[in-house]
Amino acid sequence: MSITQVSDSEWYTAAWRDRKRRFLTCVLALNSFWILVLFGFLSQISERFNASGRTLLLAFAVWFVGQIAAGVWLNRFRCPGCGNLFY
Repeated sequence: MSITQVSDSEWYTAAWRDRKRRFLTCVLALNSFWILVLFGFLSQISERFNASGRTLLLAFAVWFVGQIAAGVWLNRFRCPGCGNLFY
């Protein structure tokens, strides 16, 4: 079995692609809050989306924990050039 060698430029490019994926995940997690707000608004004006306050509070808690996890994951990215934390 041979181990595939990855060149420095390929590794460097892959590292920056990973940073971009982390950033997009964090932005999507942050902006998904508006879906939660829309659902809460629709539950107030429509009987079809009749969600209780407890359900909305649970949804907010799940969103909040997800947002924290996405932010921590983004902030744990290390710069491929110097090896220090990027943020």
